Parts: sequence; C-alpha cells; structure tokens
Amino acid sequence: MTFEGKVIGNPNYKNGGPVYHAMVIKGYEDKTADPGSVQKIITHDVGTRKGEDYVYKWSTLQNALHDWNEPMKNGAKRMLEVLPPVADTTAVTTSASETAASVKPAAAAKF
Repeated sequence: MTFEGKVIGNPNYKNGGPVYHAMVIKGYEDKTADPGSVQKIITHDVGTRKGEDYVYKWSTLQNALHDWNEPMKNGAKRMLEVLPPVADTTAVTTSASETAASVKPAAAAKF
C-alpha cells in the first residue's frame, strides 16, 4: 500500500518520514469487541531497520493512505489485495505461463 509518509508518524523514520512511502501489510489484529481496543495492522516496512512486524493502528494507516498526487492529500485512497489461489482438486499441473495468462487484473478499491 502507498502512503503519505509524513502522516504515518513512525518514530523510526528520519526527518519525520518520506514524502511518499510504500509498505506491505502482513496481517491484522481485530479486538474491537474489547472495550478500548483498536484494529492493529502488522506491516513489513523496509523504510526502517525496525520495520519487520511493525504494528500500526488501522486509523493511522487509513489517514495516511494516498496515491501519488500533489498535494499528497488529494491522492485517491487505493489498495491492492492479493489472495491465495483457491485449491483446485481437479487440476493436474499448470505451467507458470498458463497461470500468468489466466490472471485477470482486479479493480482497485477506493475508500
């Protein structure tokens, strides 16, 4: 996902963070049923040496989520979701080129 880096607020970034930043979302923890709990997002953030399994509040990332634009806050909020393939018990073996040819681009989600 791509973000306005200065808005993320990661204390491990130098100079308040990059203007534009991308990172991978690895997982989440949703304990919103517990009073006072928030959704937590687990990331792989190569922008810092302490970025492996770095946890952010979902509200923080949602606020910083932007496509490139100037000013950055005018960028559309988009994300790409990648899901594992559904197991097909009838398939024998598929070559990489056959698999690549069968992949269709997904529509970008807008928030």
